[in-house]
Amino acid sequence: GITNVKICYQGHTFHGAAVLSKGDEGFYSKKVGYNIALSKARIEALEYFYKQERDKFNVRNQFYQEVLGLGIKTPAEVDPLGAFNRNMMRCKYRADALKEALDKEKNMLHKYILGQDKAIESVKRFRQKADNNERTSLIYYNNIRGGFIGKYFNWSSPYHSRCHLTQ
Repeated sequence: GITNVKICYQGHTFHGAAVLSKGDEGFYSKKVGYNIALSKARIEALEYFYKQERDKFNVRNQFYQEVLGLGIKTPAEVDPLGAFNRNMMRCKYRADALKEALDKEKNMLHKYILGQDKAIESVKRFRQKADNNERTSLIYYNNIRGGFIGKYFNWSSPYHSRCHLTQ
């Protein structure tokens, strides 16, 4: 199936989707798809806000550098109270924090998907082993019915007929 998640924040809508592949049918729950889709929506939102803050900083920094380049003025003469510089650095710190959160979210999604893949492989091996054990049990049952153990059991009794392995 397909799982879609929509996040609405500050007038913007961010989407995330997870699609179950044909080979994984019967293994994943809806929560796995929801977690993957939610993480993708978060990544989209973080990318959007990171680009916004980065662009704000770049515009302010370019303006600041142009003003400084116009004359022999020092930064103190251009911005005596340092308010513009603080505002510019605030944008830079926000952009850095958003970039860090974005990288962390991408890394967490990658690890989550790898963990789910490992879990599926483990379940597939377990199911394969269970199928092999069931076949082995049936072969063993057929071999012992007339053999040594068969001498001690009355296979036609009601009790032992309930113990028969069925396929």
